Amino acid sequence: MTKNELIKKLAYNFPDLQVSDVYLAVDTILEDMRATLESGERIEIRGFGSFTVRYFLLTKEETHEQLKPFR
Repeated sequence: MTKNELIKKLAYNFPDLQVSDVYLAVDTILEDMRATLESGERIEIRGFGSFTVRYFLLTKEETHEQLKPFR
């Protein structure tokens, strides 16, 4: 599910909310989650799961080309 799909689904399920308000809420939550993970903290959503950033040691075979960020 993409961010836009989530916004549309929430706006559909909560018709009393403006789409712009739903967008702002989703954007705020995701931005706070990103900032939390970026700072090295863990996120736990009860009944769903947890998120954490994990770091690995690289092997000699891994090149700079393979390590480009995926976006």
